[in-house]
This record gives sequence, structure tokens and C-alpha cells, in this order.
Amino acid sequence: MAAEGQSADSSEQGTPSRRKESISEVFIPKDTIDQPCDVVLLVKDGKEFKAHRRILSEASPFFEKLLNSDMKETQEGVVKLEMFTESVIAATLQFIYIGDVHILAEDNARDLIVVADYLILDKLKLLAGGVLVQTLNASNCISTYYFAERYQCEDLLSNTKKFFLANFTSVYVTSREEVLNMSSREVEMWISSDEIDVSAEEDVFKIILAWIDRDRSRRKRYFVELFRHVRLVYVSHDFLRHDILTEELVKDNDSALTLVKDAINLVDSQNYDSFFVPPRKSLETPVLVINGGENILCYFPRENGWCKLGEIPAEFIMHGKFVPCDGQLYSTIQEASYYIPRSLKQVTYNPYSNKCVRLPSLEEPWRYLRRIFVRNGDEMYALMSEPCVMDHLLNWRIRDGRRTSRRVSRVDFSGRETEQKCGSRKHTSFLAKYKPETNSWEEV
Repeated sequence: MAAEGQSADSSEQGTPSRRKESISEVFIPKDTIDQPCDVVLLVKDGKEFKAHRRILSEASPFFEKLLNSDMKETQEGVVKLEMFTESVIAATLQFIYIGDVHILAEDNARDLIVVADYLILDKLKLLAGGVLVQTLNASNCISTYYFAERYQCEDLLSNTKKFFLANFTSVYVTSREEVLNMSSREVEMWISSDEIDVSAEEDVFKIILAWIDRDRSRRKRYFVELFRHVRLVYVSHDFLRHDILTEELVKDNDSALTLVKDAINLVDSQNYDSFFVPPRKSLETPVLVINGGENILCYFPRENGWCKLGEIPAEFIMHGKFVPCDGQLYSTIQEASYYIPRSLKQVTYNPYSNKCVRLPSLEEPWRYLRRIFVRNGDEMYALMSEPCVMDHLLNWRIRDGRRTSRRVSRVDFSGRETEQKCGSRKHTSFLAKYKPETNSWEEV
């Protein structure tokens, strides 16, 4: 490990500093006139480090509790850390005193995480974890994931999981034995993810079979719960019939057999509106959607080609542009009616049937849809208000002390004049969230 720290002026060594300094190899706290070392750290092979009780206590809850109590270490001024090497403790002290340490090797980073976990040095753990993120590859990804899980490195765990999912195919090829030695719970966690990188949905089925064949007699009882995560409607028709349907594990299980037959029937019927399970993100096709007025056009960058999206239902007209939410395209459409106010509805575009499918209705007799908006790219909300129908449909005015009325034109209804006609009346608003898994709206 190479470290950076220690000024030539020894008077600075008794107080922490946030700037990087340079030292040769091992950082050693020194006595100063104002602050003599009053604690000894005993490490592996009998090596000793002198340090300052106050600085250690301020940096680490472990030292703070240990060195400010009636324990033996407090009385003797000696703390035994014999499970850690000289170089690791030196680097840890450099971080405590200077606020930084230069970590070069993966093994050094792991050692520092172990000592940081023991001494409760969260910032050092985060710093060393960042080094491990930079060294992630197909060979060390799985071991790093288990390491991060053991030492509760949340940031490292999250980044390692993302790397594993985004490089699943190469990780499986490189570390096949480690994948096949995972528990059923771990295998299920990976294959159920939308983010898993596979070249085709068939790969997921093949990985399940390979995992079970490692110990078929004991693992075959997990087949159905794993098989449920294969998105069968995205498997090729030939593979469904000739590979999956003929597999003994499928034929011998009624639940698995039903899943396959239902998928075949659904694909054969071309009832694409029933495809509620999305494909893996690695199998999605990137597109650009353009609202061209009467036509909604779709551009495919990979193929450098265009196509026309499905028609909007005849009884509706486009009210707004398509917006993405959690991998789907949504738009607001307006009822093609001469009555004012017109009813607004929500539709989602189904790429398999090339149609716009209506979502469950939001509007009720005592509330109407005002606006749809998306939050964080994966949550869709609807803002609704109680209607002010009479004030909007009729233009009230006073003439000769009596109230008369006239019909409001279409322009009046949508313009500033209509808003003024509501006067000071307040509209109560409601918020609903769309739940794609149940295809329903939930008031929040």
C-alpha cells in the first residue's frame, strides 16, 4: 500500500488535517510538546504504534467508548489490535490523523474495510469501498458482492449488484462455478430482475437448468419457483415447443406445464394487450417517439428506420405528448365531444399489438382529470379536482338587477375569461397514483 501524509513539521502531527501530505511508507504519529502520545496500539507480530487518545476517540466510536471507561485498556493505555497488520493500522492511523489515504491494491482496500468496520470508521469504509468499485470485473464481482454484504458496505453492495446485473452474461461465463454454487434464493434474486443482461430470454431458462443439474436430486424441488421468473411470452415459439415443453422438469409438473401452455396460447392468439410483464431491459429496443400531429411516429436508431405507431381510438383526440414512465409510453387523450368540459383519459402504447390501450377511468361525477405527471421516471400521478361545471358552462352576468346567462364559447372556456368567471371559488384537488401491477389507480 502506498500512503500519503506526514509533514516535515512534526508540530502538525498531533492534529487532524484534511489536506494530502507525503510520507515514505508507514505513517507513525509522533509526540509533540503540546500533545504527547498517551496510547499504544499493539498489532500483529508485536508491532506497536503510539497515538493520541483524544484524536482516536474523536474519530472512532470504538476508541471513544474503549478509552473513556473503566476498562483495562483505559487504565493501562494499551489497545490490542493483534488481528491487524502493521501496514493496515498505519494506513488507518493516517486516515484518522490526516483525513485521507491513498489505496492502490484491491487486497489493501478489503483489509481497510475490515478494520474500518471493526473500529466503526464509516468514511474510511466508504473510501475503500470506492476503490473496490473501480476494480470490479467479471472474475471478482461475486466475491466482492459477498464481501460487501458481510461488512455492510451499502454503497459497494449497490454498485456491485448493478455491475453483476449489467454484465451477467460475462460474469456467468467467467465465474460459472460460483453462480452454480449459489443458493436458490440468490439465483431467484438475480433472474427475477429487469436489469439482468442476457442475449435472449431463453438464456434464463438454460441457467436454471444448469443450476439444477449441479445437484438434480436435491435442487429439482426449486424448479417451479425459479421457472416462474422466465418471461415465457418473450421466448421464441420454437424454443417454447421444442425445448421447454419437452423438458422433463416441465412435463412432470402441472404448474410449470400450465405456464408454458398459457404462454403458447397467448402468443398464438396475438392478444398482445395481455402482455403485462415487460421484457428485460437488455432485450428492449431503444426508440424515439415524435408527435407529428395526426400521426405518431417512431424512430429506431439501431435500424435507422421509421414506423407509425398505433392509431388513437376514434372517439378520442390527442391531448398531450407521450411521456415515458417505468419503461412504458403514456399519453393523455381527450374525448371527441362538443360538450364542455371534455373528458380526459389516459392511454398506454402497447408495442406488440401496435395499439394505444386505455387505462382505467379516473373521472367520476364529482371530480375530473386536470393533469398527469411523472415522478422519478417510474411513478405516474393524476391531479383531479371537483368540477365547477355551472361556472364553466354558463357565463353569468348582472343586467338591470337580474341574473341572466349566455352560453360560453369554446374559446371562452379555455381562455383567461373563463378562469375569471369562477370568481373566488376554490377547487378541492385530489391525487391518485397509477399501479401498473394491478392496472388501477390508488388515491394518495
